[in-house]
Amino acid sequence: MKRSRFTARRLVAILIALSLYLGLWFVTNAKGVPAVEASVYSALVAANRGVPASTLTHEDIDRDPELTIGDLYPSYSVEVRAVAPFVVVVESSSVTGPLSGQGSRRVEFWFFGARLELFDLDTWVS
Repeated sequence: MKRSRFTARRLVAILIALSLYLGLWFVTNAKGVPAVEASVYSALVAANRGVPASTLTHEDIDRDPELTIGDLYPSYSVEVRAVAPFVVVVESSSVTGPLSGQGSRRVEFWFFGARLELFDLDTWVS
């Protein structure tokens, strides 16, 4: 008679591995994503000579005749998401005028404060 390959010991090992994987993914999402997001945002501000992002919207421009379309800039966007334990995808952009800006999408390794760019998925400049 053939013995079953799926034993209780293997089930426990699979559950432990899955729990460890999901736990590390949770830590990356809870700690790594906000840390990387703050770091990338501050780097964008520093790259634009320390000018903070404008908090105005197009509705503010419409309501106040003293404001111009140039008051909407600079505008920064940073999105970070964990795709695996210790691996995050960083999408960032800065728009400094109506037809000028730059952005990138890259995959980074994050390990409790240390970051290493693994590869660049996309970069644009206009």
